[in-house]
Amino acid sequence: MVEVPKQHERFKDLPMLVIYVEETNDTSGREVLKDKILTVYSLEVELDISVWKLTNVRMNREQAGKARGLTRKQKEWRAELSSSSLRLVHLYLDV
Repeated sequence: MVEVPKQHERFKDLPMLVIYVEETNDTSGREVLKDKILTVYSLEVELDISVWKLTNVRMNREQAGKARGLTRKQKEWRAELSSSSLRLVHLYLDV
């Protein structure tokens, strides 16, 4: 498990399984948890915000189909998350 935000800098170039709360405009108050394999794109320590990008690993490519890479839209996708929205961060090892 990666301690956020303490170890962001240390593991920023490695893929991580990130489970986070997705912000919705729904008024029900339910939390929508998402899980993706992400890599830290940038850190704003003073603002307590980290920007994540989708990592080119098999789990993320499975949505597109067999033997396909990430689409341009997936490569450009970014998630701006505060440390309070992160529920779990683990290093991801694809074996």
